[in-house]
Amino acid sequence: MRPCVVLVDYENVQPTEFVEVAQAGCHVWFFVGSSQKRVSTDLPDFIARFPTQSRFIRMDKPGKNSLDFHICYYLGVAAHERPEWLYVLMSKDTGYDPLLAHVRTEGMHAQRVVTIPQLHALLGIGGLSRGEVGEVAPKAAPRRAPRAPAAVSAETKAAFAPKPAPAPKPAPAPAPKPAPAPAPKPAPAPAPAAVAKPAPAPAAVAKPAPAPAAVAKPAPAPAPKPAPAAAPKPAPTPAPAPAPAPAVGGGGRPGFFQGLRGRLPGPGRP
Repeated sequence: MRPCVVLVDYENVQPTEFVEVAQAGCHVWFFVGSSQKRVSTDLPDFIARFPTQSRFIRMDKPGKNSLDFHICYYLGVAAHERPEWLYVLMSKDTGYDPLLAHVRTEGMHAQRVVTIPQLHALLGIGGLSRGEVGEVAPKAAPRRAPRAPAAVSAETKAAFAPKPAPAPKPAPAPAPKPAPAPAPKPAPAPAPAAVAKPAPAPAAVAKPAPAPAAVAKPAPAPAPKPAPAAAPKPAPTPAPAPAPAPAVGGGGRPGFFQGLRGRLPGPGRP
């Protein structure tokens, strides 16, 4: 018997008697739905007993026909790696039959069964015949040889012959653009003459001045108050000059007083 992989749609059927199948050298893969909560207690015991021949694959998210697509994916991957093995789908879903019929035309060995006795009859376990266990999916159909292509008329060939591509038109040469006149460069500014910096004078070392003796400062004298300015007195009006006294004498004799003036005592005279 060739090596075999049994893919169980556990959401559709829940068989548990796979010990004889595993002892015959087959691998059993269980596909469980994401919302399926009840699983037979015999299933964990079988996986623990045959860890290298069994797999438990649970769907991550629910969806319509999600489990069926997963089974088809794993079937394709396994058949690509080991095309000579036998692949058996255990399910009541007849939607797998067109797929299995197609892969059989490609040379694969794939069948669908519903019960454990049908699986045993297909694998030749227990001495049961197919007539005793009911109808099993037919054997792999022989692969058909590809048909020779029909002759194609000359008219048909001419109609579908590729047309020659038109010759590309030469692109017009672009007109040469006038070169832009170079902008005049500004004359470089004369470098400033170097000015000799005077050498810094040596810093004079300040000698510490002796501390002056404390001298008692005299109290500041009060500032003298300015005397009030005296109002200017009016200048005295000069007295009018006295009128000349009339000459006294008898009979208008001016020479009388003149003669006495020389005789009267006066300064410097005895």
